[in-house]
Amino acid sequence: MIVFTENKYSIAKNITWDDVIEKISKAHSKMVVLHENITLNPPTYFLMDDYYPGTIGDVFEEVSKDCGVKVMHMYTSFGSNSTTFGRHNDPVDVLIVQAKGSVTYQCDDATYTLNPGDSLFLPTDFYHDPIVSGPRVTLSFSWE
Repeated sequence: MIVFTENKYSIAKNITWDDVIEKISKAHSKMVVLHENITLNPPTYFLMDDYYPGTIGDVFEEVSKDCGVKVMHMYTSFGSNSTTFGRHNDPVDVLIVQAKGSVTYQCDDATYTLNPGDSLFLPTDFYHDPIVSGPRVTLSFSWE
């Protein structure tokens, strides 16, 4: 069952671009840059390390306390129509929390637009397609 909640994690709004840039600069071996044609679509930086500087760590701690998540990945894009994984599913339950900008998720049964502080729970193997409309920071949490 999908669960969309508006402004549940308002602390995510506090994430600073300085902390995002610091995380990107230290994530060399745990970063994937998603891009198809960088001239047409800006890349998305997919960061999988457990380095959570400053305000990013504050968000991880609060969400972890709230629901027991153990892992957080971060997606950062600096432009509209940035490349994503496209329509996909995940092998684990995922809690998406929007920190900066907005992202729309097209799911089989509905469309959800996440703004800073909003969250979307997606169960294992549920297909979704993120659509990036501008600069954004999206946090993806899991329990594994």
